[in-house]
Amino acid sequence: NGIIKINDIDLKSVRQNWAKNVSYLSQSYFIFNDSIKNNITLDFSEKKKIDQNFYNDCIKKTGIEEFIKTLPKGDDTQVIDFGKNLSGGQKQKIAFSRLLYKNSKVIILDEAMSAIDYESRKKINELLISIKKDKIIIIISHHSDDLKICDKIYKIENKIIKLNE
Repeated sequence: NGIIKINDIDLKSVRQNWAKNVSYLSQSYFIFNDSIKNNITLDFSEKKKIDQNFYNDCIKKTGIEEFIKTLPKGDDTQVIDFGKNLSGGQKQKIAFSRLLYKNSKVIILDEAMSAIDYESRKKINELLISIKKDKIIIIISHHSDDLKICDKIYKIENKIIKLNE
């Protein structure tokens, strides 16, 4: 319970507006039984209003593009049984691509890189460094490498939030 304020504005009063500007990615996320492309863009309509250049940039930045190129149907490949035909790292890269494609001003990552290998983690952290000047990025992680990119680190100890100095 409590109140969340940004610039002294209670977020409850602007719920619909702020939700469009916040992306949240946890270690468990939902993968749809649909194409890889629709899982990233979340565009399930007939008219497909996808920004193809921006989409291509997102999949390239997360490293899922390389995997997609190996598939006979590319990003039209269907995800089955909520991702059983994908590895944990591939699903996580799709989820990261979705996060980038939404292009929110605020990004919250909650143990979001738990299934990603070291090289992919390094690439994602480099990506976060490149976009952090234009976004607010909140990283919740036990992995110290993820926190190295942060300007400020807070630690929760005995239910108290402290600035880690």
